[in-house]
Amino acid sequence: MARDFRPVDRDTGFLLPPDVRDWLPEGHLAWTVIDAVETLDLAALISSYRLGGRGRRAYDPTMMLTLLIYGYAVGQTSSRQIERSCEHDVAFRVITANQVPDHDTIAAFRARHREVFKDLFVQVLAVCRAAGLVRVGTIAVDGTKLAANASSRANRTAAGIDKALSELDAAVEARLGQAESTDAAEDTEHGPGRRGDEPPEDMKDPRRRRAALQAAKATLAAREQAAAAEHQARRDRYQQKITVREAHRSAHGTYPKGRPPAEPAPPTSKPPRVNTTDPDSRTQRTAGGFLQGFNGQATVSDDQLIVAVEVVDAANDAGQLTPMTRAALANLAQAGITEPVEVVLADAGYFHTGQLTDLLAAHQQRRGPDVLVPPDRDALKDPERQQPPQRQSAITRQMRERLTEPDQRARYRRRQAIVEPVFGQIKNRITTRFRLRGLPAVRSELTLIATAHNLLKLHAATG
Repeated sequence: MARDFRPVDRDTGFLLPPDVRDWLPEGHLAWTVIDAVETLDLAALISSYRLGGRGRRAYDPTMMLTLLIYGYAVGQTSSRQIERSCEHDVAFRVITANQVPDHDTIAAFRARHREVFKDLFVQVLAVCRAAGLVRVGTIAVDGTKLAANASSRANRTAAGIDKALSELDAAVEARLGQAESTDAAEDTEHGPGRRGDEPPEDMKDPRRRRAALQAAKATLAAREQAAAAEHQARRDRYQQKITVREAHRSAHGTYPKGRPPAEPAPPTSKPPRVNTTDPDSRTQRTAGGFLQGFNGQATVSDDQLIVAVEVVDAANDAGQLTPMTRAALANLAQAGITEPVEVVLADAGYFHTGQLTDLLAAHQQRRGPDVLVPPDRDALKDPERQQPPQRQSAITRQMRERLTEPDQRARYRRRQAIVEPVFGQIKNRITTRFRLRGLPAVRSELTLIATAHNLLKLHAATG
């Protein structure tokens, strides 16, 4: 049986309600972001704008901050996407009060105020705490790889950079010659009234390209110098150990117990590479292959609120446990969260003998939280299935023994449920790729991403 339908009438005019509060339902995410930003102390942000003066008036910085955070919260990290949404998306129009900032203004705001984002991140933590969130008895540290705003095809060796500079100089000379010929022909045709010394417009990109290549070359030289210094330091430590062993043999007739120190491997003969688009980014190995990007670090509370973030260019997580723990404790104290952190959880990639020794010593002196980190994956197996190495340090043995206890194993299993879903939520809801370039800018952007994530958690808990 056929059913009647109502035809679409696109000729009838419609008007939005006169009160902007009626444009969105009461529990919409936009209201959560608006209300949260209005509670923040934005004096540092607002004071950077001057009153009066010449030129076009700037957009309200409070509105711009709300717009940027909401854009990230709904997965629109591109300034052009945000500009388009300000034209047709009702939530964006509510935030901007029907203003449409252009993408250059949005991008400039994000770049200009990146130093303010860290303080705002801590203030949002305090807002979440006031709503009953941020349980920090147990916190977890983990890292994830995020793509840089650069292609892996832009990786070059020093020789490749020199070749690109030579090709760029040749291309510029050719364009200049072509421009001079064109100007001469136009002067003949139109008369001498037109200037002929202006560089062609497409020379702007070659100039920026040359600056980028030179910056990449400088970064590559700095990395080579640092690698050489690190190798020399390893050689010096090796020689010191050999000297001690030989002295022991001279005094006692035998070498001391233990294996002889291993001689450091010579530096690889493969020429290092650097990315000419974002020299700070590096090739990162992931479960899905390699990507050009950064290693994002996060410390997460028991209820999946991010309490500290960092970005490093290292491929692994070794050496990040102490910095991330200290950053989390500092942010919590600054946010006025006095609940003590009882234990910090991390996977085997964070096992660092020196850092664990210091952290556990501080815990025994009641100056910090307990730490639970397995030395390897074998330590997480059932005790009867483990195959521990014959020689292991005291801290390695201690962690293995602790993880054989049922209550400690149950405690450690919380790590996966605490921190790993956070990275999945960020990559599914916000972004898998940074928009900014350079390590300082990328760090501020990850802080912005973490702020948006925390506000999403706040909305889910109170909406």
